[in-house]
Amino acid sequence: MNHCFFDQAVETMNHQDMRELQLRKLKWQVERCYNTVPFYKKKFDEIGLRPEHIQQLEDISRIPFMDKSELRQFYPQGILAVPCEQVRHYHMTSGTTGTPVTVAHSDKDWKRLAELQARQFIMQGLKPGDLLYQGYGYGTWIGGPSADIGAHAAGIRILPVGPGRTNSTVSWLKDFEANGITCTPSFMIYLIETARNLGIDPRSDWSTLRMSNMGGEAWSLGLRDKIESAMPVGFSAHNQYGTTEVGGPIVAASCQASQTEGYAHVWSDAYLVEIVNPESGEALEAGETGELVITTLEREAAPILRFRTRDLTAFKENPFDCSCGRQAHPLIKWFTGRSDDILKIRGTIVAPRRIEDIITRIEGVGDAWLIVLERPEGKMDNLKVQLELLPSVWEDELGRQDRQRVISSKLSDELGLRVDVEICNPNSLPRFERKAARVVDKREA
Repeated sequence: MNHCFFDQAVETMNHQDMRELQLRKLKWQVERCYNTVPFYKKKFDEIGLRPEHIQQLEDISRIPFMDKSELRQFYPQGILAVPCEQVRHYHMTSGTTGTPVTVAHSDKDWKRLAELQARQFIMQGLKPGDLLYQGYGYGTWIGGPSADIGAHAAGIRILPVGPGRTNSTVSWLKDFEANGITCTPSFMIYLIETARNLGIDPRSDWSTLRMSNMGGEAWSLGLRDKIESAMPVGFSAHNQYGTTEVGGPIVAASCQASQTEGYAHVWSDAYLVEIVNPESGEALEAGETGELVITTLEREAAPILRFRTRDLTAFKENPFDCSCGRQAHPLIKWFTGRSDDILKIRGTIVAPRRIEDIITRIEGVGDAWLIVLERPEGKMDNLKVQLELLPSVWEDELGRQDRQRVISSKLSDELGLRVDVEICNPNSLPRFERKAARVVDKREA
C-alpha cells in the first residue's frame, strides 16, 4: 500500500513531540482568547480560571464547554479575535435549526484550510495532476471552497460543479476521466443509481475513478461497502469530517489503511479533541462511544475552545497505531450520528445510521429508504422503515414478500424492537443531492 504525504514531517511526527507542539499552541490560543475575546474572558472569570492555569494538555478539562447556541449570539460577524478588517472570508452553517452560525477566516486561516484539505486529498490517494470532480456545496457553505483551494494547493486539477446536475455528472465523470470525486454519501449513491438508469455502468464507464472523498453527513460502513461494490476495482470510498464552526471539513479524514476499518485520523497539529459522555461531560476511555469536543489550536479569526459538536464517535482502542505512519494523529471511529439525532422508541435507543448499516448489507435492497415514526392514537410509538428493492427483486411478487419478511426480521432482531417494513414502488422515495433527510417524525403531527 502506498502511503503518500503532503507534509511528511508533521504527518509522521512522533507522539511526544506532537504533545509538546499541541501544548504550546493550546497555551497560545487560550491566552489570546482571554485577552482579545470578551466572551471568553467572562467565562473564565466566572469560574476563577486564568490562562496561566493551563500548564498541561489535561488542563483543558478546566475550560468550560461551548455550544452552537452560544455561537449564534455573535451573528452576523461571528465570534472574532481579530479586527473585522483582517477577515477575508465568511461562511455560515445552514441555519435549519435556528439563526445560522457565522465563521470568519483570516488570510492565515484560509491558507491553513487549503493545506489541511490538500493533506487529506493526497493521503486518500490523489496525486498532483489528477482530476477531481467537486460536488460539495458552494455559496455560504464551506465544503466546496475548501475542496477548491485544497486541490489547488495539492496541484490537483478540479472540475468545480457542486451538488446537483445529476444526469450531466454521470456523463462528465466518464468524459473528463475523473480520478476522484467529492460529494455527500447520499449524492454518491444517487449518482450510481442514475448512471445505471441511463445505461452507464460505473464499474466500467468510470474506470479512471479511484476514490471518493465524502462528508457532510454520517454514513455507515455498510453504505461504504455498497458504494465500493458498484465502482471500478480498487476504488476506495473515503470519509472526511469537520464542522463549519471549527473551520471546515478538515478535522479528520480516513487514510488508505484506516479506511478499511472505518476510522479517520484527527489532525493533532491543528485540533485538540476529546470524547466525552454526552450527559456528564466526563472524558471517556478509548473504545467508548461519546460526543466529540473540539478545540482549535491555530485558528486566528474565530478561535474555538471546547466546542460540543453533538457528533458521536470513539477513539480506536489503540488510537496511535496506524500502518500509514501517522502515529501522532489519533484514530477515531466514523461517526454513528449525533446525540440530538438519536431516536428513542418504546424505551429503546436507535441510531438512524445503525438502520442504514443493516439494510445496506441485505441483498436485494435498493438505494432509497426512510425512517417513519408514528404514534397511533392510544398506542405506543411505532418505527417503520420504508424502502425500495432492486428492480429484479421488485418484479418477483413472491420474492418481494419474502424479502419484506427477511428485512423486518433482521431489523427487529438487531435493534431489539419490532420494526415494520414497507416496500415502496420503484423511484417513489426521495433522492438527495445534498445532506439526506431520512427521518420523518409524524408523532407530533
